[in-house]
Amino acid sequence: MLDTHQFFENLNEIQNKIYNSFFLKEVDRVNLSPNEKAQLDIKIFEIACNNALKLQEMMQREKELEFSLYQKRVELEINVIRAKAEATKALSEAIISVIQAYVTKISVIDNANIQRANIYTQLMQVIANASNLNALSQSDKEGNSHIGNAINIISKIKDTEDVNLDSISLER
Repeated sequence: MLDTHQFFENLNEIQNKIYNSFFLKEVDRVNLSPNEKAQLDIKIFEIACNNALKLQEMMQREKELEFSLYQKRVELEINVIRAKAEATKALSEAIISVIQAYVTKISVIDNANIQRANIYTQLMQVIANASNLNALSQSDKEGNSHIGNAINIISKIKDTEDVNLDSISLER
């Protein structure tokens, strides 16, 4: 959209610069006919109009570029805010996962302790109900008693993070 006020200001300024130029001062010394003088004035006006119009177009492009720059800056700020929000959300989800993992770990340990107590109780019931106490105290090939092996396995619940039950022999 053409800003007519700005256009006429630019036109007047350009015409004034041309009319005050060294070139026109020298042309005034030359004897020109009124027709030649009129043609020169028309050409000067034409040049001034074209330059004022080009200047106006450049100013319009500059405004468009400023607006585009502003728009890009706003988009960038929105993207930064969005990225911060996503990072905060990811951090929140990670914290929730850590808390859930911790709660699960505590639950597993608690369940292991409960199972350990239940197994001890069952072992005591087996011992109490055993008709042949000598069989319970017999040893395997390595010299470990079956009761000792059972207590050893039970005691490994919770004492180690990874209980490898395959390493303990339960041979009769």
